[in-house]
Amino acid sequence: MCARHTKRDKVWDAALRIARDREVFTLKEVMGAIDEAASRQTTHDVLTTMAERGYLEKDDRPTGVWRESPERRRRRRKATQESIVLATVM
Repeated sequence: MCARHTKRDKVWDAALRIARDREVFTLKEVMGAIDEAASRQTTHDVLTTMAERGYLEKDDRPTGVWRESPERRRRRRKATQESIVLATVM
């Protein structure tokens, strides 16, 4: 049985993928990255929730630019480094 992903799930996944691949991104880019249209309000709500939980941060200026949070970036790099070490040991 296939799990059903809500529009919010798809926005969350797209935002994580874009944040990993780009330095900065906009709400509009996240909306364009999902296969099913999500409203601007839903997308903004998801990005705001992600920022509150430490996954993203929003630019302080009113530019509408988002980025991966520094803490998330550090955790992701650490996990990558640990994977490299484990692969080298094996």
